[in-house]
Amino acid sequence: MSFQSKVFDLYYSKERLARIGLKVGADVPFFVYEYESANVTGIGEKVEKFEEEPFEIETFTPAIKCNTGQIFNTFRNKFYKEISQEDSMLLLNKKSIDVLSELNISEANDLYQSAISENEGLKKYAKNDWFFSGSGSSFFKIKPEEGC
Repeated sequence: MSFQSKVFDLYYSKERLARIGLKVGADVPFFVYEYESANVTGIGEKVEKFEEEPFEIETFTPAIKCNTGQIFNTFRNKFYKEISQEDSMLLLNKKSIDVLSELNISEANDLYQSAISENEGLKKYAKNDWFFSGSGSSFFKIKPEEGC
């Protein structure tokens, strides 16, 4: 029995819960499915399990509020770039740790440029090997393995 069924006594399928959750936020379906790792596309409604080894991350959230709606509007109006089907498939088939080792903070998150255009104070937290999470304001980096 899933977490949702135990806590809320809903007995809805994950698919139905994900459709309902999408109305709350684009991130909700990912959490409904409870996958360790997944490829999420569209506006968050397409969630496909992705098998990969987990890795540890360190997070930092500065005391800066980010307006998700405004960041997405800025992204659509100023920063949106079409990605080719070929590039999309390359990213969807790559492990997260490889994506993060190959891309910089702006390349790994399309919303980073929109977020800093809305709040330049975020720039001072963008350090080497750190990445921006979603529409902010959290940053994360891969924790080195023990003994490294």
